[in-house]
Amino acid sequence: MLSPFLITLALFINVNLFGLTSASTPGTNGPAPSAGAPQGLSTSALSASANLTGHFNVSGQIHFALQPESNAVAVSISINGLNALNSTAAYAYHIHTNPISSDGNCASALGHLDPLNVTDGLVCNPQISQYCQEGDLSSRHGKFNGSESTLNLAYIDDYLRFWPQPFSILGRSVVVHLPNSTRIACGNITSTVDGTANPDGAPTFNKSNYTTQYPSQAPPAPPAKFEPFNGTTPNPAITLPSALPTVQMLPNVMLGTNATTQTVNGKTEQIILPAAVNATTPFTYTPGAVLPSQNDTSISNSTAGGNNGGTDPKKGASSGVQRLAPPLVFTFFSGLCLLIYL
Repeated sequence: MLSPFLITLALFINVNLFGLTSASTPGTNGPAPSAGAPQGLSTSALSASANLTGHFNVSGQIHFALQPESNAVAVSISINGLNALNSTAAYAYHIHTNPISSDGNCASALGHLDPLNVTDGLVCNPQISQYCQEGDLSSRHGKFNGSESTLNLAYIDDYLRFWPQPFSILGRSVVVHLPNSTRIACGNITSTVDGTANPDGAPTFNKSNYTTQYPSQAPPAPPAKFEPFNGTTPNPAITLPSALPTVQMLPNVMLGTNATTQTVNGKTEQIILPAAVNATTPFTYTPGAVLPSQNDTSISNSTAGGNNGGTDPKKGASSGVQRLAPPLVFTFFSGLCLLIYL
């Protein structure tokens, strides 16, 4: 007869060591996230907002929301006070690389979000937006009209991205400029997705846990501005940057490089340009998903907790190999007990 000791041992292994008495589904283990769960467990839609303030009585809000059916970003804007400052002016506005410092100095935003190094020297033509800086919203969609006391507008942008980090609008800022480039209002882009906003949407004043690498200085001002094309012909005076693909063309990209040639003083030479290259692992955002990282493209629809910007392995992307060990060991002990019984 089987020893009571061996029966007790088998039950102990089963219940306490491997937890095999309760069924589990991969990706659903653990308690459901609470309303105040960390951003990695957020169940809200993928969106972000910026509250704009300044020293010229200009204020406003900009909201960004991912459109799941197209991966494009819907942008809605409401801004006040431009007419009191200069009712005849047209105001440029851009997404800038860095968040605003705690003192509210708009200069701390540094330069435009420009992962492909288009630079301010290339004039953005909205008809060929693939050669515009990613953050140059006003060149793609038009500047703010200063004649209105409250300006409301909305549009869909096919070039803005929430992931990966070099292209992400998360952890960035928005700046509004006078025609002479003076920065008159600015605000940080905040979101529950990267921990910069709480579940109610209020800023947490925390650093982004997704976008964590920033330039330390703005790029130098260009000596001149150039049109990228003469009609449909590329301008021979410049080397075109790599084209920024739309989110419909390449929903998932990484920052890579592209080899091309340029001619200087009649001599052709090879140069390497930053480029948006296709990410090998597909990703479709679902509420609560951990965004893919520039440094870790193995995540596909990962929905468990995790820091978007951290280096820890992302939960939810496991192959399930870890689950094989407990059943095998349990089978061994069960077989041993059976042999002793026989």
